[in-house]
Amino acid sequence: MKYLKFQVFKTLYFILIVVLLVGCAETIDEENTKETSSSSNFISGVDNWTIEGDAEGEIGVIPNFSKMNGVGNSGYIYATDDATDGVWYFVAPPKYHGDKSKFFNGKLEFYLIQDSIMKDQFSDKDVVIEGESSEKIVYKHKNYPTKSWTKYEINLNTNSHWLDENGDIASNTKIKTVLSNITKIMIRGEFEDGEDIGGLDGFKFREGENTKIPSNDVVDIVSNFTRGVDDWKIEGDAKGGRGLIPNFSRDNGVKDSGYIYAIDDATDGVWYFVAPSKYLGDKSKFFNGKLEFYLIQDSEMADQFSEKDVILKGVSGEKITYEHTKYPTKTWTNYTITLNTNSQWLDENDDIASDKKIRSVLSNITKIMIRGEFEDGEDIGGLDSFKFSN
Repeated sequence: MKYLKFQVFKTLYFILIVVLLVGCAETIDEENTKETSSSSNFISGVDNWTIEGDAEGEIGVIPNFSKMNGVGNSGYIYATDDATDGVWYFVAPPKYHGDKSKFFNGKLEFYLIQDSIMKDQFSDKDVVIEGESSEKIVYKHKNYPTKSWTKYEINLNTNSHWLDENGDIASNTKIKTVLSNITKIMIRGEFEDGEDIGGLDGFKFREGENTKIPSNDVVDIVSNFTRGVDDWKIEGDAKGGRGLIPNFSRDNGVKDSGYIYAIDDATDGVWYFVAPSKYLGDKSKFFNGKLEFYLIQDSEMADQFSEKDVILKGVSGEKITYEHTKYPTKTWTNYTITLNTNSQWLDENDDIASDKKIRSVLSNITKIMIRGEFEDGEDIGGLDSFKFSN
């Protein structure tokens, strides 16, 4: 009798374990196969994603779908491109539009893969999130995807270097503004100038711990010249693209992106790059911070001359000036100047400027001038990656 009871108990125990295992399996399967409002795992289809650009999907702008070989050996989407030039993107469906501000301080995660000869990779905007009224934020990867799945995790705050619609570093306020009403999301799928296949999998928004913008957030002011001259001008005896507007080059800058330059075929005189209005006004928050930029010159470098290299003007004739300890060369030369007495700024009388004087000028900047000419004769001078930073 005892033996029978034991056998019955063992059988019931076994049935219970089987039921629990099946239940867990069903739960795990449901988690892996369920598309949510903030993720696309492409388990059973393209999840309403489309493609935009010179690639081809299965049906026009609909990407191809593979049921296997994705990140978890499940599904993924892809497109093929047999054209040179141009660039194509995966475009997210409407479920990612609207107010996504709850993901501020969170992350954007996804996997990319490419099948190409990987001999002519090129840089471009990798992630584009558009808001209303032409507002947008843009991100560029630090590495290209490979022939195996490559994971990307991008912070949805200034910890990742998002750019705004002008190519400047996006502030936390800008990022949250765009996230509050998303109208379009684009993920670059093409990285090779030529025939290629690009795939996307495991796309998701992940919430952060705190969605509040820090009150002490001091955002760098930057000109990277990724798309144009960013309202800079030139002053002096140089020639720009149109009068006082400097020339713009789309490549050969510091990071092989854009930069501005001017040409001077005159002797005597000196010319400057003049900063736009976004650098003017109260910039006292950058006291103890840095002024950073890169310069380049193309000249015979046989008759270099010294002059005031950086001029910051305030009100009522106040100004501070700085002279470099080295001339720029024929390759990009970095200048980092501290905005305090650690760097030898001069005042309007050419005396060493005090911290009080520097702070006074920074509190109401009316003009910023960066010297572009260093050769007494024909020369070309370029400027890139200018910024105020803390």
